[in-house]
Amino acid sequence: MSKNPALNASLAELAAIVKRLNEETDKLNSVINDFEKSLVEMNPGFGLWYLNPIRTTTSATPIARGTQFGFLKWEDEWRLWIRRGSFTKSGDEWVPSGLADWKMLRLVEGTREERAAAVSHFGSFLDAMKEEAKARLKILERVRNGER
Repeated sequence: MSKNPALNASLAELAAIVKRLNEETDKLNSVINDFEKSLVEMNPGFGLWYLNPIRTTTSATPIARGTQFGFLKWEDEWRLWIRRGSFTKSGDEWVPSGLADWKMLRLVEGTREERAAAVSHFGSFLDAMKEEAKARLKILERVRNGER
């Protein structure tokens, strides 16, 4: 502790805020871990990246740095992953580019902002997974029925 009461008061206030921040982060991590566990146990057998990046740097050029999340098998593990790298503007969308320069890490190891952004898209991500599963099921049904 400092001999400065105002500084001590500010440190105490910061400590309280950081404690709340860490508690909320623990809750966020719990949501991610539960969601990931459900997907792994479901065993869909296919991976999927969320179509849009969950974060991008603002850029006046058609290239920006960003983060994308998805569920896939990487290094022999089915998990929720994020990849950080370059995106190129194509119409109204940002598409991944320069994949050799991308960094992969588990979603729970991303920044708080990346984790929060991903969680906010879990509902639409599940919708995309359902559509992908339906499309794959249709292919198998057509094959089973002798169709092309």
